[in-house]
Amino acid sequence: MPAVEPQLLETRKIHYVRLVVNWINLSTPFGLLISVIGRAKLSKGPQGLILADGYKFSFPIASAFTVGNVIITASNFTRFTARLPQGLVHEARHSTQWAFFGPLFLPLYTLSMGISWLWSRDRAALNLFEMHAGLDDGGYKRFVRKPRNSKRAQERASLTDATTQLAHSGQVASTLRTEVETMTQEPTNPESTNPPSTPVTDHRCD
Repeated sequence: MPAVEPQLLETRKIHYVRLVVNWINLSTPFGLLISVIGRAKLSKGPQGLILADGYKFSFPIASAFTVGNVIITASNFTRFTARLPQGLVHEARHSTQWAFFGPLFLPLYTLSMGISWLWSRDRAALNLFEMHAGLDDGGYKRFVRKPRNSKRAQERASLTDATTQLAHSGQVASTLRTEVETMTQEPTNPESTNPPSTPVTDHRCD
């Protein structure tokens, strides 16, 4: 058995209850069947859990998954616990969920996974079963809600910048047009600007 967290070393009455319930609701036999079909190697785990490593199939896509009291991984549990020290704690909580929900666990988990994907584009971040089992312990990312109006504010700021640049461009174009019109005007005849000459009258007496 791989090294486990201290909290898994103590077996309580609740763990025996979980063991019995998962046999009665057939989830543990179902997990054993999956392990045998996947040619996994079985070994005894803590708190009445059964460890099945070397699972040969690529579905489901997970570093490990739990069915009843059976924890199944395609890797081996030494590497699994080295990568996720709290991984067995996480999977043990899934075993408790199986005891609580029985055969309804699979459809409810699938529904919760779908809702999580629709809202967060992540199958675990808002999955109630994964959140209860511990996202950090299972190596999953937490959902970070973005400010609701951040995208709208960015669009408004971009529109304001574009409007400002357009107005500035219009002013520059108007100034250039005025300068071009001034430069292309025909030169004015200087003589036409002088006032008409007044004839000189001789006031002398003959």
